Amino acid sequence: MESIRRWQFMEVVMQWDGELTASRLCEYFGVSRTTAQKVISDYQIRHPANMADYNSKQKAHAPSNRFEPKYTKGA
Repeated sequence: MESIRRWQFMEVVMQWDGELTASRLCEYFGVSRTTAQKVISDYQIRHPANMADYNSKQKAHAPSNRFEPKYTKGA
């Protein structure tokens, strides 16, 4: 399923970079910003404890301190 592949990517980026932007999803998957936001939103709905609040200054989502990968193996 395409969503799972995107969520795997999100988890890896959050673990390695410490943040995730919609732009990163747009670039990697060639999707629109609207689609990228929906992918992020869907992930947040399924795993609300994994993401901290959106940082409007950095325009990024960060993993929460309770982050536990659901679709990848942790580092």
